Amino acid sequence: IIYAGAIMVLFLFVVMLLNAPREEPAPPGILESGMTRAVGAVLALALALELAWALNRSRTLATTDAYDMPRSFSVPDIGQRLFQEYAFAFEATSILILVAMLGAITLAARHIAERSRRG
Repeated sequence: IIYAGAIMVLFLFVVMLLNAPREEPAPPGILESGMTRAVGAVLALALALELAWALNRSRTLATTDAYDMPRSFSVPDIGQRLFQEYAFAFEATSILILVAMLGAITLAARHIAERSRRG
């Protein structure tokens, strides 16, 4: 959860730093085609089915008594697994986020330097 939040904040900073120009809207014919509506309907149906499955699964898990849960769901056990079994993935994700942050800063600095040269 913490890494998901960190990625969202990083994405927000990238969007703010780059100050991307607005794109032109799509031609009206593309948005009104039958294929676009069919793809949208299929995706909406898939999302509804997945949401129904997730809600059904959460009700099943909610009826389980907390004392019947295995011990591996405790915070220390999750931390131990994260830093022992999944240490490489954890560190790779950390490095990936760091590189993305440095890239965003570099691109933003280049954009600001070009803007100051023009005006």
